[in-house]
Amino acid sequence: MSQDARFLQAAIEQAQQSLEAGKRHTGTPGVPIGAALAVEDALRAVGHNQRIQKGDPILHAEMDCLSRAGRLSAADYARSTLYTTLWPCKMCAGAAALYGIRRVVCADPGSDLAGSELWRSTDAFLAENQIEMVLLADRSMQQTFRQFVRDYPDLWNEDVGA
Repeated sequence: MSQDARFLQAAIEQAQQSLEAGKRHTGTPGVPIGAALAVEDALRAVGHNQRIQKGDPILHAEMDCLSRAGRLSAADYARSTLYTTLWPCKMCAGAAALYGIRRVVCADPGSDLAGSELWRSTDAFLAENQIEMVLLADRSMQQTFRQFVRDYPDLWNEDVGA
């Protein structure tokens, strides 16, 4: 298994944790999006979407992961890769740019999902900020996410601000 596949798997495991944690805390599944941050070859932090669990509109998986990573130096961020199960939204792409993260690997481009234009509009922003986007497609994660969107469209629309 490649290093990217290994760290993306950590993000996928976080997405599953979000589903389960939401059910435990609220009776409703959490949004199944996970993230991981690696500095070179070391996993530094993981996180998952907690909007449902904590009622916090900014706790997307990437934001949770960056928070859990704690304080890092600019040099650490410059050598890091952010792994996420879904293409980053504007807020999460902005956080990556702010901290100088230059590479993001994702499992699902989500371009077929309702509301995707809200985060796919980040493409130009990512390019302008010289953030390399790598798609490492994971069919199982894509199926899990699409099932969530079918079963809980209101939660998905809330998450993307639609």
